[in-house]
Amino acid sequence: MYSRARKRSLSCRPPFHPYRSVAFTSWRKLHKLGIVLKELNETFVWLRMIEGSELLKAELLAEIMHENKELCRIFTSSLKTARSNREAKSKMANGKW
Repeated sequence: MYSRARKRSLSCRPPFHPYRSVAFTSWRKLHKLGIVLKELNETFVWLRMIEGSELLKAELLAEIMHENKELCRIFTSSLKTARSNREAKSKMANGKW
């Protein structure tokens, strides 16, 4: 059983508490998506260097570069969606919805 003081403290929590945890979670998600996109872009640069040095067959390298571009598009789209969702949740939390 909770003491009266404990019950009172639980009932006095601010209503925006869940929104703060959601905002933090979405910030972490945005950060991680940004890191993935940065790594994909760096990988593309290295693939271009490999292309110039002719270390791999052109057909194989073309497939890998195509896959890299597709992943960049997917993660860019995910990042844009996550940002817009975060802004919408922020507006809703602030009562500007």
